[in-house]
Parts: sequence; C-alpha cells; structure tokens
Amino acid sequence: MRSKRINNKIDYGTLCLSNQSFSDYIFEACGLSLKLDKRSVFDDCAFERIRVRKCSVGFPIFKHCRFENVIADRSGLLVYGAGFSECIFTGQLQNVVIGLMAEAVFADKPRAREFQNENMKLAKASKFAIDLTNATLENVGVCGDAIIPYVRCRRNQAVVLKADNLFEKLVKLGRAEENRAKSDFFLATGALPGSHVTIAPIDKAIIEFLPELEDKLRQSGIEITHFA
Repeated sequence: MRSKRINNKIDYGTLCLSNQSFSDYIFEACGLSLKLDKRSVFDDCAFERIRVRKCSVGFPIFKHCRFENVIADRSGLLVYGAGFSECIFTGQLQNVVIGLMAEAVFADKPRAREFQNENMKLAKASKFAIDLTNATLENVGVCGDAIIPYVRCRRNQAVVLKADNLFEKLVKLGRAEENRAKSDFFLATGALPGSHVTIAPIDKAIIEFLPELEDKLRQSGIEITHFA
C-alpha cells in the first residue's frame, strides 16, 4: 500500500480521537500537541507503519493505544512530554526517545511541571505505561527516573543503567569506542545532563559484546539491572 504523506501540519492540542486507526503515513515537518493550554488525546487508537521525519511531539496523551512499526529518521523523535497509559509497541521502533521529562526540555517550567504531574498520575493509575516486550528496538532510548517503573521490556532486550552523572559517563564511554555499534549503545540511550537512570536497548549488533560492555559500565561506576 502506498503511504500517505502529511507535510508541515501542526496540531495545537485540539485532537480528541478514540477507536481510530492510522496506517501507512509519512509525517514530515509536523508537530503534535504543541500548545501549552490544551492536550490532544488518543484513546484506543492504532498507529501502524508510521514514518516520521523532522517532527516534534509536545504534550499528547495516549491511552490504550497500539504502535506497530514506527520509524523516525536519523534526526530522531523526542517524546519527553507525552502521557502514556497501557500502550503497546510491536514491530520495529527506531530512532525514538521516550521519557517523562517535560521539565527537563520545555522552557515554561511551571506548566511543564503540571504536565509532568498529569503524566505521572496517569502512569500510576495504569497497569503499565509502555510495553516494549514485542518490539524490535533500534536507536531507541527510554530515559528519566520517573518512567522506568512503568516500562515493560523482556530480558536481553534492554538494561536499566543508573549512576550519578550518568550522561557524562555514557558520553565518555561512547566517545572512547571505535566500534560504531558499541559506541551507539552508550550514546543513543537518550540520557540528558542531570539524568540518573535510563533504559538502554540491546541491539542485535552488540549482543556478543554485552559482557564486555557491562564490565566497562561497572568500571565507570554505572549500575546495571536486567529485566526479568
């Protein structure tokens, strides 16, 4: 099926959709829920075979939504202000960073704090926020202390990394690596300056190097926790 292209469209938090399906779309230079006084809400919606190029995500809310094969370009898609409740990702997820970190990246700190509190309340009232267990992760980061307890991953799909000055330690390790796959493991977690914890996906390319990488992490004072 030929993909539908959406270019230069901006949503200012006015969408309220339920039981809708969005399949085979390419979004380029678009924005989702970018206004500070309203939030777009998606309830029980499905997003399938979605490609994203140079887009921005503000403060949408996703409840009981399903995402299958969502791929952003190499510039990445940062999703720091969205709220999630029992959302399931399957297929390929590529070049996306997710985190409940609205305060860290948006200039209006009081309003960002309100969004953060709303997102946390939503997550706490849910069985989980995000389930990645059946997704294939490539250059994906899940970061921020707040979101970690509400994310589901399978064993050897990802690990939780925790340390003071985590961002700086990961950057140092990544820059010291000549192997691209190893370097990406350290640098592509989405951790920001001031981060204490992040989820680092384990790509196929580094499975064989994982014991070596874990040794380097521990030597740098970074705690590693595997998902059950």
